[in-house]
Amino acid sequence: MLYVIPTFGWDPPRPRPVLKPGGSLKSVRKGGGLRVYLDRPWYSSGDGELLGVVLRAGGAGLASENDPMKHVITTWGQDVIRLSKAPPANVGGQGPATADFVGFKQIGAKLTLDEQPPPSQSAGWTQVDVVGYSVQFDEERKLWYADILVNPGQSYFPFIRLALARFQPDSVAGAELSRVVLCDIMQLLPDRTFSVNASADGKTLQVTDLQGVFPLFVPPDLGFQFATLQERSTTIPDPGGPIVPVIPDTGADPIWGQRLSFFVTGDFPAKGFTLLPGTISSPEPIGSGKYRLVVREYRYFGPPGPFGGAPLNPQSIPTGPPWRLVYMDIVDM
Repeated sequence: MLYVIPTFGWDPPRPRPVLKPGGSLKSVRKGGGLRVYLDRPWYSSGDGELLGVVLRAGGAGLASENDPMKHVITTWGQDVIRLSKAPPANVGGQGPATADFVGFKQIGAKLTLDEQPPPSQSAGWTQVDVVGYSVQFDEERKLWYADILVNPGQSYFPFIRLALARFQPDSVAGAELSRVVLCDIMQLLPDRTFSVNASADGKTLQVTDLQGVFPLFVPPDLGFQFATLQERSTTIPDPGGPIVPVIPDTGADPIWGQRLSFFVTGDFPAKGFTLLPGTISSPEPIGSGKYRLVVREYRYFGPPGPFGGAPLNPQSIPTGPPWRLVYMDIVDM
């Protein structure tokens, strides 16, 4: 194993058509993904070899800090600096179970690790379950990789440490797994759903919701979301290719011009999603690709300060440190 990076997917997938007058879009960012890059070679055990996520059988997790299996099983937990729910607890305990993973190829149940000591020294050891994912080859990086998808429930940015092994389902009994490798601790991105409806004349945009898993809105755990309509510059040529989704604090970038209008909403603990819709007016009908709608969410990552609530003045929205961009979506219009 070389390294792991968080991933997310879009539904509908990119690139998306330009939003037209009278049109609507529901955009979903699906989080909970981790891409694991692997050194070559792969398939050392033969065809059908999978990357296995090793779990304590039944999702029991760690019994204590002194658990003898803490270096060979996958563990997860809540981000304690956020007022959020912990990842789902299972019948067997607090560890992730096979039901908390999606998109896998095959599951192995009640397997024995090569690391398990002889019976006279194996107090506290149990069998393991394994979630097997298909491995693909990245031609650009010249590396093998596997995409692992985790469902952390209503937990906001939980931490997870994967325990991985080569998993050969067609092996003889007792030899299905290689020795375990532990990954770095990672955080899982939350899901987000953003919807927008354009009026029939194409000059009014109704942002209907921004939904997902949020922490409780209690200072200093602050956050805010806002939408911006931007106009493509007519004086600076487009270099081509995708627009890099990094907008300076001025609200403009080398290709896209000034902010035309925007709205801001805060987080509310009772519902877990923003309650206030927003309406944005365009100076002319959309649909030509001249405009784009940018939706962003920021979180406060800093020491406690004199904040009584999220900033609601769109002319003075702080977007630099200690505020961190945690979500962004762009709709071409």
